[in-house]
Amino acid sequence: HGEGTGGANTGQLQRLFRFTIGGHDIAKLDADFTQMKTGSFSSWTEAGDLGFTVLGRFTPTFDYADEKLYLDPGGRAWPLPKNHSGIRFTKTQPNAIDVIAVRPNSAASAAGIASDDKIVAVNGKAARDLSSSDFYDLVTARGGTMLRLTVQHGTTTRTLDLILR
Repeated sequence: HGEGTGGANTGQLQRLFRFTIGGHDIAKLDADFTQMKTGSFSSWTEAGDLGFTVLGRFTPTFDYADEKLYLDPGGRAWPLPKNHSGIRFTKTQPNAIDVIAVRPNSAASAAGIASDDKIVAVNGKAARDLSSSDFYDLVTARGGTMLRLTVQHGTTTRTLDLILR
């Protein structure tokens, strides 16, 4: 599950043996092959979007006038931290973190978290005091880390322990 400029997206994560761009080889690259069928970024000619995982390895220069992209290999390959919760989330209101989807067989599914749940507190801190980035930092902590979540579903509120995997 992911979220980007085109909106929500699901895909299949695969490891590419080798990927070449502009004469530069990248070995063992993780790629997300989209399953989008509709929306502004769906396309039958494109299988996925590598974006940051590729361009983060270079200093890119976009020459719009000549429609060229120059890649200086001086960039760093910074991996995105892994979300160990299995929760795809967004924060569109001040008092809650909305659960968009839960990955099957994840820490969140084991804890009983479901789509449409609203996380209203984490470790006793109200969601109004947490940004989306703050929550992402929490769910990318090491596997084994426990988060105590207060979760609302409809009119029911419950507290549960989420053990990151």
